[in-house]
Amino acid sequence: MSEQEQKPTVVKGFTTPSRRFAVGQTVTAADVAGPVPFDRWVELEHIALPKPAKAGKGSKAAPTEPDAA
Repeated sequence: MSEQEQKPTVVKGFTTPSRRFAVGQTVTAADVAGPVPFDRWVELEHIALPKPAKAGKGSKAAPTEPDAA
């Protein structure tokens, strides 16, 4: 799965009135129904959002040499 396709992932198992979510499961806001909204599960650290892709990840900058004066 590429970084652009990453989805929020359950890092601490939790349940809602209609579903149980296991560690490692990918979820969306539409999956979480009940009195506790998706954003609150993120704040409670039960769901981890994907990290933003770094610009230029595939290319490394050449190391710079210190100026010899």
